Formats: sequence, structure tokens, C-alpha cells
Amino acid sequence: MEAFGEHAAGHPGLPGRVCYATTRLIVDRHRHDAFVEALAAAFGSTRVGDPLDPATEMGPVISADGEDDAVAKAKDTVYGLNASVYTDDVERACSVARRLRSGTVGHNGPRTDGTIAFGGFKQSGIGREGGTEGLRAYLEPKTVLLDAAPQRLG
Repeated sequence: MEAFGEHAAGHPGLPGRVCYATTRLIVDRHRHDAFVEALAAAFGSTRVGDPLDPATEMGPVISADGEDDAVAKAKDTVYGLNASVYTDDVERACSVARRLRSGTVGHNGPRTDGTIAFGGFKQSGIGREGGTEGLRAYLEPKTVLLDAAPQRLG
């Protein structure tokens, strides 16, 4: 919960109005109530609700019955641009990240960086921006097959 609190403290995209924003939180059922209480304390009068409602300031908190259920709920969407896995266990974060159908998965918060590929799965876009993957759209590869190596290249 601490990692999410640090992430959320200055994050304007919680209702999902930024393309890679956190639109919903899926929390283990055993931690759900404590998590919601911690959020309420951190955000005070923040309105939680439907991300399509202009009055909403933060998307819903959804309870899950364990990791498998959380992953299933996270994948139950037509979108797949960005996801975050909050845990102090790096191995678990990596394991869950591999199971998610998302173009980017951040550990303890959404991650963006222009030097790495950014793009989604499913209905979250085609192709990638950033990194070498983003440059490929601007390249026109050419293959030349010769019988022998030339004396000079160029």
C-alpha cells in the first residue's frame, strides 16, 4: 500500500483521463478494506467511481480472490496499454507482469520512458513509440546479396 500511496500522491490521471493512467485498482480481498481505508485517509474527499463520470476523481477499487483472480480481472478488458503490479517481491512482480496482457507493466507504479518501447495490446493501439521499436516504422531495410565481399563498402 505504501508504494501505491507514493505513486498516487501527485498523480492527476487516477480517473483514467491520461492514456496510461490507473483506471482501476484490483486488490486482494483480504486487503481490500484496509486498502480502501488507507486510500480514503490519503485522498480525503476524492470522489471514487465510474471513470466515464466527469465528477469521478479516481476509478474503482475491485476486490480479488487471490493472484489468479486478480490477473483474470486485470485481463478482462479490451485495452492493454499500461498496468502496474504493486509488491515488494520483485520475483512475484515479474511473474505477474508476464501473465498480464499489457504493452507496459510497471513495478510499483506506471512507468514511461522515451528511450524504451511504449505501446499497447488489444485495442490500445498498433505499433510502438520510443526506443528502437519506435524507430522501426521510419526505417526502410534493404538486403543486398552478393557473390563475394566488395573491396569497399559505401
